[in-house]
Amino acid sequence: MQDTSSSRLAMMLSTSEALSVPIEQQAPCFFVTNFILPSSDTRGTGTGHFDYLAPLMKTAGLDSPLSIAFQAVAMAALANRPNSRGRGLLPKAMGQYAKALKATNLALQNPAQQKSDQTLAAILMLGFFETVLTQSNSAQAWYSHADGAIQVVRMRGKKQLRTKIGRSMFLVTINCMTASKVPVGGAEWWCTDSPDEDFITRLNIAVVTLRSEIHAALAAWPRTPEYFQKVTEFIRRARVMEKQYLQWEALLPEHLKPKTIAWVDQISGGDITKAEDLITDTIASIPFFLGWRVGQGGDLTAGEPSNGDARSKNFLSPSSVDAYFAMWPLFSISATDSITDLQRAWVKGRLVFIGEVIGLSHAKVLSGFQLRLPSMIIRRDNMGHAAPTPEMLAAAVTRGVYAPNSHSHSHSASNPPTNETITPQSPFNPASFPSAGPGTSQNNNGAANPAQGQGQPLYTLNPLQQRQAMQKEAYEKERASLLKKASNSQGDAVEMLAAKFLAV
Repeated sequence: MQDTSSSRLAMMLSTSEALSVPIEQQAPCFFVTNFILPSSDTRGTGTGHFDYLAPLMKTAGLDSPLSIAFQAVAMAALANRPNSRGRGLLPKAMGQYAKALKATNLALQNPAQQKSDQTLAAILMLGFFETVLTQSNSAQAWYSHADGAIQVVRMRGKKQLRTKIGRSMFLVTINCMTASKVPVGGAEWWCTDSPDEDFITRLNIAVVTLRSEIHAALAAWPRTPEYFQKVTEFIRRARVMEKQYLQWEALLPEHLKPKTIAWVDQISGGDITKAEDLITDTIASIPFFLGWRVGQGGDLTAGEPSNGDARSKNFLSPSSVDAYFAMWPLFSISATDSITDLQRAWVKGRLVFIGEVIGLSHAKVLSGFQLRLPSMIIRRDNMGHAAPTPEMLAAAVTRGVYAPNSHSHSHSASNPPTNETITPQSPFNPASFPSAGPGTSQNNNGAANPAQGQGQPLYTLNPLQQRQAMQKEAYEKERASLLKKASNSQGDAVEMLAAKFLAV
């Protein structure tokens, strides 16, 4: 009897092993369920993402760039889920990613494949891989894939809009582009000849263009009445765009218009029942992106119900694609000065949840930033104009690079150099200041070192050069402090991202 029980147990175990689904099949099913198929809701109006993948995958060969890239992203998405960690999936995902990079590069070198739907889809998948499985805090890889997709779309021309797949990937590429840079070719090239699509496309491109102009202006323009008027024009254009977005929202189909269906009251630092501003509106909506549903009695349900039927009505497990769309609104409000400390802590907690539980690693990277806008922009704007502190002047005298009583210059003591007498330079690039005159050199901080062994006086900088050297030193010190604070001391890679964002 005991032998019979043992044999039955052995048979059951062998059968279980025989029926186990290979991880290579689990990963694609997981990705399709969480990112491609529409998320169900009571109205049947849920949306998915990457809708162009399903028809393309039906015709893609096993060794095609798209199939390999899809397998890499699917494996990464599954590997990042809490119950999949420790199963050795990350190395497999990285291995597939390396294969996909090689296969896609070969396809781009082949004239017959470089403009195909599958090649463009593979590039978009590689870009999404960086969101799912960010191995470092650098966004350079994502920017590289976005640039590649833009170039391929430009090569394909407007004829790609004739198919549903081509139009879908065209719009996805526009979304990537407007998140990173001013569009190549101007707004008109990126329009689809569809009034509804073109309205929001033109508006999004106008916003990214304005953002680029503002960054350039803050980095280079002097503070004069003429330029104050130009900055006022920026504000006017932004207000016009805001009205246009409100007009677009008013024309949305009824099921896509935002409406109040329930309140989430337990949010620290804000009265969500009033929802007076964008921050509280966003915070109030986030639980519905992460699995909350409204029950028949109007109450919110956030737990796994035992009844399967009730599950579809009251609660859905957090959808990966819904969490993906929630990432950037959360990051945007976390970086504003208007949000309270308690609200910011709650928002960052949601980003950590998306990163660690949903499995989108980039969300955890975003949670680590300590941006404060617009105060950091204002601080950056003042960096090039800050006067040297008394401590800096004393240190400069000690080093012999500043002579407060020097008279060997063209400006008298009663007529010191002013901003008007200085050659215009970018206040945010003191490194562009002219170097010290003959007989001097500059150290890494931009301060002048006295000449040695050339019969020169110990100090050879004129007052203008003295001022510029100390201004540059002040700028670099303030820049380092600003980037360290914005990056939350997460290292050089995050500081590079913050430097790009703040344009310093």
